[in-house]
Amino acid sequence: MKDWLFYPLIGVVFGAMIFVALRAGGPQEKVNPLNGYEVSGTMLQTLTVAPGNTMVLKGDSINPITYAVMSAHLKPEDAPSAGIFVMLGGDYSKAYEGKTLDLKIRARAGQKKPSESFLIGFFRPGKGRVNWQRFTPTPEFSDYEIRTELGPYTPGDQEIYFGIWPDPKGEQGTLEVEQYSLKIVE
Repeated sequence: MKDWLFYPLIGVVFGAMIFVALRAGGPQEKVNPLNGYEVSGTMLQTLTVAPGNTMVLKGDSINPITYAVMSAHLKPEDAPSAGIFVMLGGDYSKAYEGKTLDLKIRARAGQKKPSESFLIGFFRPGKGRVNWQRFTPTPEFSDYEIRTELGPYTPGDQEIYFGIWPDPKGEQGTLEVEQYSLKIVE
């Protein structure tokens, strides 16, 4: 095949492949931040694990992901981050402007080398920060909550972060987490 024919043809083929790949996911469902946010089950694999932390997903043959086993080998002050966290985009930042939020973690002490305590934190770069709050995990899954108010929205506000530090001592104590959730207090 001649070059003058080959290169335009291959360009059309690659362009078609990219188009089909991008369309394969179908239309994205619009999420309403006012309905809150929840991460549980298979969605636990979307959590971001910052340096100093580890996470392993656990489940059974019916539900392959039911909870996450988390630990930390650094203290929060040694690796400043949001720990193991959910990052919510600007739509959430704008929708939650000036609202009181309840942040909830459903967790229990790990079955192997249980953590003596864990921290929950909520961060919005530059404002709306709640310092880490400490909790003592129980042997059974329980809900642990913090309440915060998100300050005013200004253009350019981006992400908000909702995370936990599974072992504040950095001794690789384990915490088992079943759910992260966030809702507006009515």
